[in-house]
Amino acid sequence: MADKKESWVKDDNKNIIGKDTTYTKSDGSSRTVHQKVVNVPLFGPSAGSVTGETRNHPDGTSTNHSESSSGCCYITSACLDSMGLPRTSLEMKAMKLLTKDYILKSFQGKKDYILYGRKAPGIVEAIKARPDSRRIWEEVYGTLKEITSTIISGDYQKGHSQYKGLVLGLEAKFAKTA
Repeated sequence: MADKKESWVKDDNKNIIGKDTTYTKSDGSSRTVHQKVVNVPLFGPSAGSVTGETRNHPDGTSTNHSESSSGCCYITSACLDSMGLPRTSLEMKAMKLLTKDYILKSFQGKKDYILYGRKAPGIVEAIKARPDSRRIWEEVYGTLKEITSTIISGDYQKGHSQYKGLVLGLEAKFAKTA
């Protein structure tokens, strides 16, 4: 498992504008996930959408990846990537629609969104570290297809409940400390 370090990113006026989470492996490689900040009344700043990542390789090279297409859908992005599917898939579009048109429109939804932003990177890292990660992502993809059908049918409340159940189930099974 990788060591995890979180830090807030501030602008010149010391306003919090982002959050970086760095995962360092024993071989010296690291991965830093960059997130923008979402300000929610009563909760203050919290990490929101993933905006990119930087990977530092053991040979001293690094690569930067823009995650603008993944937005809030961290687990969906990781699942699609592992399956070799594009982030423009119907599943990604459905999750973004659910987030924009349902989850972020209620106080409880915003709370769920914040918690998701805190848990999802750890869940993804825990799954990626497993030798059976491909099988796990295939199961997640099957669930995402079901949730997508629910969202397309217009039942956003049920879709939200299904996705929340997926995340909580993955957390309980694979990332007990996430």
